Amino acid sequence: MGEQHAGVSAALATVDQGACDAMAARIAAAVDAEPAAEDAAGRWRTDYLDNPEVVPLNFTKCFAILEAAGGGSLEGRSILDIGCGGGGFVTQARALGMRPVGIDIYTGQAHSRSAAEGLLRSRGASEQEIAEIVRDGDITEPVGDLADRFDFSISVGMLEHIPDRDARRRAVENMIRVLKPGGTMLLICGPNRRMPFDLFHYGPRFPFYHQLPSRLKAPYMRRLIKPRRPDLNEVQTATTFLTGVSIREIEAAVRTVSPQAEIAQAFPIFVRMAVSRAWLKRPAAQVVVQAVSRLLVRTKSEPLILIVATRR
Repeated sequence: MGEQHAGVSAALATVDQGACDAMAARIAAAVDAEPAAEDAAGRWRTDYLDNPEVVPLNFTKCFAILEAAGGGSLEGRSILDIGCGGGGFVTQARALGMRPVGIDIYTGQAHSRSAAEGLLRSRGASEQEIAEIVRDGDITEPVGDLADRFDFSISVGMLEHIPDRDARRRAVENMIRVLKPGGTMLLICGPNRRMPFDLFHYGPRFPFYHQLPSRLKAPYMRRLIKPRRPDLNEVQTATTFLTGVSIREIEAAVRTVSPQAEIAQAFPIFVRMAVSRAWLKRPAAQVVVQAVSRLLVRTKSEPLILIVATRR
């Protein structure tokens, strides 16, 4: 499998809107429904907490990236979804013929676990299969029998909810440890510590809000989150608000486990899709957008962090 991953950066360059549209059609056919929705800005929809199939980034993009980076069909491949929440991703992975396992810290979050189990059940999964797919687990703790087991690991919008830097490091290290040699990790998170604004989540829009200590975020936490999720305790609600994450800290954690890992930034994929929109198709606009994209990647300052890493 390792040979399939040669040139991950080059493989990612093949992912465009056409590839994502084709993947969306495959998922829609597999689940006999429209694939997970997103709004135009890719932000969390306000109804996400009541609808686990509404996601901040259309999962079809994630599957397209994984297929390109993995060098072939996703069918039959194993994948660990870290922070699987309401089960939207593992449900679609199963529909595509993958062998998914999803872990999350479900203690005190019966709503999310029930949503994940119910979604899988609605797609024909047996009770035994549901028990194998949806698990309670903390990626910052030792991975045990999950080590060296998966072709892919993925985490979307999870890392920024871990306020402790050492815990974030352990999480990324374990995302690599669960991979087979040659396996691929896709990590999507934000906000970037280097960016003054968080462009992808709800909350205050003043500069570097995501760098404030949790105690200063508490008033916003209670005002914005509690009405939507009264079932969350104070600790869980505190982690709902976001911590700025550094790309360098992610790369360092990956190389702690796999010094020869191939690491690529997938942010340009989303830029290529953005410039395909009608109002950006003018050549001058595309030149500017691509130049800004290259600058952001070079300085590791892109607003949304998308890291693909192959374990060597």
